[in-house]
Amino acid sequence: MANYCNNTITIKGDQVTLKNIFNILKRESEEGLFERLIGIRPTITKEEYESNAYNINLEDWGCRSDVDVDFHYELSDGELMLCPDTPYSPPIEFCRTLAMSYNVNVHMFYYGIEDDFCGVTTLTKEGFITEEDYDYLDGLYIFGEMDLFWSEIESRVESFIEYEDNTDVEEFIEEYVPAVSDVTKGEIRELFQEQLELYKN
Repeated sequence: MANYCNNTITIKGDQVTLKNIFNILKRESEEGLFERLIGIRPTITKEEYESNAYNINLEDWGCRSDVDVDFHYELSDGELMLCPDTPYSPPIEFCRTLAMSYNVNVHMFYYGIEDDFCGVTTLTKEGFITEEDYDYLDGLYIFGEMDLFWSEIESRVESFIEYEDNTDVEEFIEEYVPAVSDVTKGEIRELFQEQLELYKN
């Protein structure tokens, strides 16, 4: 079973274009997200695709396979947000083609818990790209996703104490979050002590 990458893809452009994309997503179709919006490379034959779909998908979409349009998506004024989960990696190449094909700008926030990554990529309609990638916890912290960060810290503290049978908070900090601020380290120490007291009781 694939490890999934959680994505929040924000598309910004004129309302007519965004409504067009939105309507494509709403229609009944057996096609997945990527094939609906950008299709398969037109220079590739059906036979070539079927014999090498894995590598072609990675090259053109950034993912090994397409995803069903069964995720949350939402249209607002000047913005369309998509929240698909993709196998193993974020669909950066898909978003690059999407931006240039529809003349929109795209912002991506993504993370993979099992594969320990978190990143932000911005793609412009002119084809420019900026990308920042970190380990999962570092990325949540750096990008200000603090609800996710603290939820993950609490879960890992519980696991560290109960399943690894380790009560050394400084070792926990060094292993998981060495780069956070001193203030955050202090808050983690308090949380760790609270969980330790619960475990002892």
